[in-house]
Amino acid sequence: MDNKPSRSSAVPPPATTNPSVVHSTRKTMGIDVKYFLTIPGMLKIAEIIIGIICAAVCGKAYFSGNEFFLFVTIFFIIMTFILLLLHFARIPKSFALPGGLRWSFLEFCYAVTACIFYLIAASVQVARTSLGDNVCFEVDTSLVCRSSTYGRYMAAGIIAFFNFILYGVDAFLHYKEYRDNRLQGPV
Repeated sequence: MDNKPSRSSAVPPPATTNPSVVHSTRKTMGIDVKYFLTIPGMLKIAEIIIGIICAAVCGKAYFSGNEFFLFVTIFFIIMTFILLLLHFARIPKSFALPGGLRWSFLEFCYAVTACIFYLIAASVQVARTSLGDNVCFEVDTSLVCRSSTYGRYMAAGIIAFFNFILYGVDAFLHYKEYRDNRLQGPV
């Protein structure tokens, strides 16, 4: 007989784990106030503020070009605010998109779309305003024309070009983030 211990008795005791050392790989949801201090967060805040200024300066839409301008401005204010809330709630860091789609690519596509629409809307606003169309009303069989809308429509169009630039910078930053993350491997 051999005096060697059997394999079953040579099993070491189970290792104890220190709960303070164990780290979870799961990203948790919560509130991310620090996002507002990042460049993409500040860009989104600036895009919302400038969009609100554009809509406020434009005011009431008298022409179809102004209606399109207000539609684009208000639509992208709402969508950018929703994206800002998603980042505030850490949704992009907590949940993966189906099909291996990255949040940075989704935001890149959104920023490019917003950039294109702002360019078109601002161009239409400035071009339509520069035509010199006056708003005319019929008052007691006489025609009264107001040209006071020229200044604010032109200002709204010019301010919208700044938002076009901000969305372009946002698209560039999201493209760089997507490209850098794509080179690191799958999601």
